[in-house]
Amino acid sequence: MTFPNHNDAFSLAEAYIKSEDYGYGAHESDPEYREDNSHDVLKKCLHHLGLAKNYAPQWLPRDAFREFYQNWKDGIVESFGVDPQSIKPVFLRNDDQEIHIAVSVRTPSGVVTDNDQLLGYIRFQSKPGCLELTNFKAKLERKHLDLGETTKRNNNALAGGHGEGFKLAALVMRRNGHSVRFETNSFCWNFSFRGARPRLCCLLGKPPPKLMQEQRAEYTRQRAAGHSQRGLTSYIWEDMTVKIGKSRDREGAQKVTEQDFREWMKVSIDLDPPAENKIVRTWLGDLILDPRFRGRIYLHGLLVAEFTGHAPGGKDYRFGYNFHRGSINRDRQRMADDHEEAETLASIWGLAMLKEGDPVVDSYIQLFAEDEESPDIAQADKYASRLTAQSICRRLKVSHPQTFFYSERGASEQNATTDEDIISKELKKQPFKLRKKLWQIIRQDPPLMRTPLEERNRLFERSQRVEPCQDIFAINICRSLKGSFALDPRLSNVRIEFVDGADTAIDLLYTVGQNLLQIHEKWLHVSRVHQPSSCEFFKVAGEQMTCDRAFFCDHVVQDLLEVAFEEVRVPLGLAPENAACLRRNAVEYLRKMPRAIEVRALGAEKKLEVRWTANESGAFVERYGANIHYWVTLHKESSCGWKRTEVLNDIDTNQGSVKLGQASNHCDCPTRTVSRAQSQVIFDGLSTDELYFPMVSRAENPSFFGLAPVAVLSASPADQVLDADQESSPNSETVENDSDSNEDFRVRVPATNVPARTKIVSDRTKLRKDEEAWLEWHQGHHPSTLSRFFSTPPQALQANGVTIPALHSEDLNHTFERDCYFWIDLGGGEGGSQIIFVHKIFQTHNQSGESYSLLVTRYFALNSIFPPERLQTTGKPAANNRELILHFCDFDKMRTSQDAEIILLDDIIAFARRVGTIPGNSISHVFKHIPETDSEEYFCRFGFCNTVAEGGVTSITPLASHLLLHHKDLWQRPSFHSNATPLAFELTPSVLGVSEGFSKEGFKIQAAFGLDEMKHNTWMIRHNVAQSFDGAILNILKDFDSEKLVPIQLPGRASPKVLLFASEHSCFRLDPQNRQMPTLRQFLKPLDAIDEAVVSLKPDFVVMLLPPAVRHPSAIARFSKTLLGLLQMRFSVHLTLLRLKNYGLPQERSILAIVASPFCAPLPWKFDRYADEPATIGGLIVDLAFKNPRMENKSNTGFVCLHPNAGGPRGEMSRLDHVYNHYTGIRVGPGAESISMDGDTIFTFFNDRKEWAHPGKFSFRPEFPPTI
Repeated sequence: MTFPNHNDAFSLAEAYIKSEDYGYGAHESDPEYREDNSHDVLKKCLHHLGLAKNYAPQWLPRDAFREFYQNWKDGIVESFGVDPQSIKPVFLRNDDQEIHIAVSVRTPSGVVTDNDQLLGYIRFQSKPGCLELTNFKAKLERKHLDLGETTKRNNNALAGGHGEGFKLAALVMRRNGHSVRFETNSFCWNFSFRGARPRLCCLLGKPPPKLMQEQRAEYTRQRAAGHSQRGLTSYIWEDMTVKIGKSRDREGAQKVTEQDFREWMKVSIDLDPPAENKIVRTWLGDLILDPRFRGRIYLHGLLVAEFTGHAPGGKDYRFGYNFHRGSINRDRQRMADDHEEAETLASIWGLAMLKEGDPVVDSYIQLFAEDEESPDIAQADKYASRLTAQSICRRLKVSHPQTFFYSERGASEQNATTDEDIISKELKKQPFKLRKKLWQIIRQDPPLMRTPLEERNRLFERSQRVEPCQDIFAINICRSLKGSFALDPRLSNVRIEFVDGADTAIDLLYTVGQNLLQIHEKWLHVSRVHQPSSCEFFKVAGEQMTCDRAFFCDHVVQDLLEVAFEEVRVPLGLAPENAACLRRNAVEYLRKMPRAIEVRALGAEKKLEVRWTANESGAFVERYGANIHYWVTLHKESSCGWKRTEVLNDIDTNQGSVKLGQASNHCDCPTRTVSRAQSQVIFDGLSTDELYFPMVSRAENPSFFGLAPVAVLSASPADQVLDADQESSPNSETVENDSDSNEDFRVRVPATNVPARTKIVSDRTKLRKDEEAWLEWHQGHHPSTLSRFFSTPPQALQANGVTIPALHSEDLNHTFERDCYFWIDLGGGEGGSQIIFVHKIFQTHNQSGESYSLLVTRYFALNSIFPPERLQTTGKPAANNRELILHFCDFDKMRTSQDAEIILLDDIIAFARRVGTIPGNSISHVFKHIPETDSEEYFCRFGFCNTVAEGGVTSITPLASHLLLHHKDLWQRPSFHSNATPLAFELTPSVLGVSEGFSKEGFKIQAAFGLDEMKHNTWMIRHNVAQSFDGAILNILKDFDSEKLVPIQLPGRASPKVLLFASEHSCFRLDPQNRQMPTLRQFLKPLDAIDEAVVSLKPDFVVMLLPPAVRHPSAIARFSKTLLGLLQMRFSVHLTLLRLKNYGLPQERSILAIVASPFCAPLPWKFDRYADEPATIGGLIVDLAFKNPRMENKSNTGFVCLHPNAGGPRGEMSRLDHVYNHYTGIRVGPGAESISMDGDTIFTFFNDRKEWAHPGKFSFRPEFPPTI
């Protein structure tokens, strides 16, 4: 950039310089300069400022230049109304002779050009040793010579504001031998000292008239010539110029040297800037990372202080800072307000972290690690923002993934176990201690990190729920807890749950909000709870105690009650003495509780005998047994079966009275009072059609019932038959809670000589009921597309109209804005709540008025589509409650406005119950989520797309690369050799069609898993070159990992590998008594093999053919786990539902086809390939209306067949090449269901096998799917 030299004007200026010491011949002794106390009139006079020469002794010429430069810059801001941040001085000349610095209005592009408007300049000339600062269009009034007079007060955009800056600057310059003169408002302002005690004064005078005339004439010529652009020339009548040079003092006169000026320039960050990559600029201030600027504090670009060992508190600043707001003290040595400075520092660091990311976060963390008393982070624990805390937390977790952070404990967190022990032994991580101040930032409410104690409690709180063990020890622990907590109304409603504890050392934990007491499962295991222990029973019996019929270890219950009552005491308002009394009473009732209760029938006499034992010693019973009594009630199973789970007996049986609230517990069942010496009683006159069980307790109120045995008949055991639908073994009793019980336990009690019920329920009836239930489910919840998984997006509308920035809806009482996220509550249902990102808002005018629509990208809650295996019932919300899934149509344009949907505002008004914003108005798009960084933050890892074309294919995929935050998470597309034969790995050789189909398409069947030579001989013959691995699939994969098995031998080329799986089951039993269908566990177990095979074999593609029953509410969570596992391994999953009748099979059945591929691209589904195939039984077996000529009259036990085309009376009529007339010699059972195979019959299958009667009266029983 160059500016006009205006040589004539410049020569005039040089004339001024040569004029007698810049005073135009004026001297302090000149009688024309009289003292004048009028501060409003600008005239030739002497103005006393009243500042002694030795005022501000610590100030140096550099400090004086800072004030002049500050006023020069502020004058430009005030004169031209520019943003202070836009002032960027440019060096036009910079050598040892002259230094020219200019400030101009830049072009919009920011590039310096010759057309830039000059606003001011600084010029240093080495030879005369003078310095000039000029800002155009500025004036100084005489009143500004008064101390405290300023135009900058209360203006945060300008530095200073005390009204004494340039006066002090003039004093310091004159004190150090420099002359100081202002030229402004058509006057010259010369500063000097006067008096015996020298004080600063200002001589006001006008320049020589001749010089003024020449300068005005030159000014007029420049304007007439069209030179409107200013050069490095000032005009005294319209500009403000400060000139500093060598004074005329007899002693100490000093020129301004080049070295002086270059040192002075360091007071401005504009004149002495750091490297651009060493400064982070924010709207609030700049963070300077350049080590050369360490300890420098700037305000509006001017150096306030430079700390080198004398910062507040004796500490140095470790970085430099340039504040854009604030004020400084009168000495210009520091910010005026310590709190304001600390708050600004914290804000600058926070903004810098958002702008530059991890490097700045690391530097900030290092400040705390090296010296948390550093002034850089003074009061950071008070002023650091939430975003700063989140950035620190995220960075710490990313950089130390196997670490758990902690700090000094608070007074309320004292515990016998140290944090280090908890972290290393229970949390299984490396402890990392943070400084207290940094920890306080992270722990601001709500905390972003947990203390070790909190994390241990959280893990325990969210640990897996455990069903109590099926042994006598665990059962009695549960019953004792139930009875003990029933002793007090405040305890009776506490829910008790056993958990695995997640490897923590916590015994139990009470959650107030849920009134839930979680207990570590170790209390249910006799060996774990006795380590270490001096229990005599355990030393003698050991693990056999679990098989015994009696419970001996009351001390375990006593220990558990002690910690349990202490845990719940304070939250439930129990005084310590009350809790201790309850515990003593419970232990006493437990000691008196009868044990090993038995009941048996006495022949065919309609009598039952009840026996039991107790805790008292034999000597005690011998002496006092007659004085101890028990109540024995014999209940009917049909009417009182729910009472077997009762523990606390608070009904006075002798008096026949019932406590208030217990009337429903009273029944007419016979009760006997028996002494301990007898410990047995016989009931007679019983019904042979009823099952009975005894309830025995001490004849006291209250007391504990002993564990009731299984109900029996009053007939002889030899006449009793085991119930065929009872799943437990003959030596076990299944005890389930009644609906009013607070227990969630289902336990199996060992018993001896347990008889069964006589009534046997037909398995066939239960099978039929399950089939009917499955048919109803398919009809009601089995659409042709996967809408159960994904809500169908609204129909896309054509975007038109005028775009507007925001839209307020009176109906919703909400304002929609562009580029913002909004949460929409649809009131439940399959759609549920959604989150939309608004790209654009359209306003359309039509005949009916104005209408509005939004161009949006939609998100759904991930767990509404992929429900977790176990619903969250305890603790705080899990991270997946904040996880979303994005809807898209075009993978490459995912979440852009080109891939968005149009929804009408009227539709939102019609269906939405509520509309709101989301925390932070942001969603993190990631491939891997770092949990707990912010419990309020939404994040998204996956997207889905479902087509409405024929076939209804749904694709679920990890997010596209352009959405991801980190470069390392970008997609890496696989590459395959173009001539390589694709390989297939078969997981289900029992289903022949899958391997056969892939083999016909050119795939090489490389290996099969889970083979059985007795069952899979056909598959092995067909694919005899494939590698075969027998045994359970999970065991095979483990043997691969342990190198017990040699890995699969693969060709040298990069062949794509495909994993094949087809389910053998169609449905699972809904009725537990249905023995002909697999259990839910058996039905879902193959998914375990799929999950492990994908990890172990690392296929490139996965193909699964599954029954739609995996989407049943009982199975969907486990199925979702498999799909999510594939997505987390960066597979894209494509799903579609295939109806078999569309493929020529007469079955009202569908198959869920799933293909997982390493990239998201449409797959070439061929839905119309079999459109012309027959789809009824009649159409398929019409060619079988003949007798197989190879079948002889004798009994056949082998397999005979005849291809219709090969011969036979009607062989020529065959149109199908896959039809055989089979005769297996297998006779169907007498109760087999006869189903017509004529005409348009279409079968519905919910079980693996079904027997049919052939229309030609030849019976056969095909496997599922049937071979015809």
